[in-house]
Amino acid sequence: AFGKKAETAFILKEAVTALPKTPEQLIKLMAVTEVLKEAAAYDGYGLYFGHDESIIDAMVKLTKLRLDVVSADKKKVDELRLRYDRAGLYGNRIVIHHGSIASFQAPAYMANFTIVDKLQIKDLPQLYKSVRPYGGSIWMTSPTLRIAEIKAIKLSKAEVRVVPDGLLITRKGALDGAADWTHQYGNIANTVKSDDKLVKLPLGVLWFGGSSNLDVLPRHGHGPPEQVLGGYLVIEGHNKLSVRDVYTGRVVWMKTFKKMGMKGIFWDKTYKDTPLSPAYNQVHIPGANVRGSNYVVTAEGIYLVLGTNCVLLDLRTGKTLKTISMPKAGDKDVSWGYLGIYKDLLIGGYGFADYSKSRGEDKSKFGTYRRTTEYGASKGIVVFNRHSGKELWRATAKHSFIHNGLIAGNDFIYCLDKLPRSIVYILKSKKKVDPATFRIVAYNAKTGKVIWQENKDVFGTWLSYSKKHGVLVQAGASGSDRGRYEVNKGVIAYNAKDGKVLWHNPDRKYTGPLVLHNDFLLTTSNSYQISAGAFHILTGKPYTITNPVTGAKEAMIFRRNHGCNTAIASEYLLTFRSGAAGFYDLEGNSGVGNFGGFKSGCTSNLVAANGVLNAPDYTRTCSCGYQNQTSLALIHMPELEDWTSSLLGKRSTVTPVNRVGINFGPP
Repeated sequence: AFGKKAETAFILKEAVTALPKTPEQLIKLMAVTEVLKEAAAYDGYGLYFGHDESIIDAMVKLTKLRLDVVSADKKKVDELRLRYDRAGLYGNRIVIHHGSIASFQAPAYMANFTIVDKLQIKDLPQLYKSVRPYGGSIWMTSPTLRIAEIKAIKLSKAEVRVVPDGLLITRKGALDGAADWTHQYGNIANTVKSDDKLVKLPLGVLWFGGSSNLDVLPRHGHGPPEQVLGGYLVIEGHNKLSVRDVYTGRVVWMKTFKKMGMKGIFWDKTYKDTPLSPAYNQVHIPGANVRGSNYVVTAEGIYLVLGTNCVLLDLRTGKTLKTISMPKAGDKDVSWGYLGIYKDLLIGGYGFADYSKSRGEDKSKFGTYRRTTEYGASKGIVVFNRHSGKELWRATAKHSFIHNGLIAGNDFIYCLDKLPRSIVYILKSKKKVDPATFRIVAYNAKTGKVIWQENKDVFGTWLSYSKKHGVLVQAGASGSDRGRYEVNKGVIAYNAKDGKVLWHNPDRKYTGPLVLHNDFLLTTSNSYQISAGAFHILTGKPYTITNPVTGAKEAMIFRRNHGCNTAIASEYLLTFRSGAAGFYDLEGNSGVGNFGGFKSGCTSNLVAANGVLNAPDYTRTCSCGYQNQTSLALIHMPELEDWTSSLLGKRSTVTPVNRVGINFGPP
């Protein structure tokens, strides 16, 4: 282009040398085939501590694993690098390292399949740390250890058995203390809490990078948070779902659907598909904060609403396993509204409430928040056996079943049957509604029989259930970018079995939704505001913590910086946006801190589940200036440190210092 005349481009082609086949390789091929059947490990990440070319070749042929080979023989390392580079495999399928199990120190939980030629008992705990939960395996090709020796060191959830040409150690099931996140608010009980006990401060990076945020919904649409189960993270995009590996960020599969029916709910006509533009390209709409999630993850697969149907997708492959259809109303199709899973039951909302239709209003002229109110409740519920697809029973709402007040527990399904206050205001003026007929109703989950119902003081927009205490809570869920009809005052606790009121505080103000954390209810916070504290679930009395300096009892309060998402909890951590990704320390009550350098989304995407603080990049359409725009995962790393800012002492009268110590950095 810059010379006197045009020249013909010279194309450099890389010659690829096919891997040779020898009798030894064919023998190893058969052995590896048999072991892989036992281990069921064909994709993801693999480790091989050794340098047998026959084993490496077999792994390349039989799996899609990305293989890291580690050898202590420097000469062999050089030979293998050259061999697989010539075969066109180096860097994409295979990487060769010089080292040992002790020096390589593979990341925790990353390996779906590990092969080791020679293993000493002292190296096994280090090697086992890198094995992926939920079925990751170690194959010892030349066992130098006996099964009894391996069992004696008590590796958590390790199953040891003999396989062709060696021993197989499999890490069965979840990590000890790990838990799942399977619904919009963590579970069918709306606790807004994961029971995960592994995610606690201090936290360090397990992995970062991975899939682009183009596969995620625009953040201002407030789509559902990711759901996490069995080592997989499920997240929604524009008419698509993707499944990722919790422990590596690897995209397992992604599936696009012709139409998921979420336009106008999780994004609307204001959305512009210009992800690299700094322009504001999506107005805030309440999205799943009102509608709830349109998918739920279970061990059997992903239940996904598609119009009038609910399909079950295989969690590992995305293959459609079954379709359950919402019954028609005469000859008319009925939309699938609410979605929830309780034990063997699939709970479906029978059509959206569609308040405008009943009043003859033109919905197209509604504002954004008024329009999405239509999707916040269902006309009734239909309960199916989720395995057979058979309808078991159905119930029709007297008014509408509010989605955020439709939960299950104690073999009951609890429904908040009322109208949003904006609709009440209109209809009361026309004398078409009597709020005294609003109710909380408890159905037998299996039969649909009404067990109890309550018409008095039905003011809320939110229900949650405590399995530990058998308590049902009615409250509000008012917060930034949530439904405009949400209430921010009043709490009632009921005996969940019979509806008897345990306590009622009509004047309690808060930001919601309330987090049900074991023995107390925790209020949350909007941007730059101080939370309203916490209170005991059985009594309603304030829950206090001890100021470590003065010894005085104080309210459990916190303040966060800018952030439009809902705070969510795990056993030891409350996570939210506070400028950057933020948290409150629930274990030590040391205050609020930040995971600097990246932001969480307007959707609550800092989900503690499966032993990991999952943080998929939910910043699509975001123009905020943060240093890192990426997905990542954090795990507990006790060798690190964390810094927090506490409100202890800020709102109390001056009290004398009882005891204080300052660590100036000694070991």
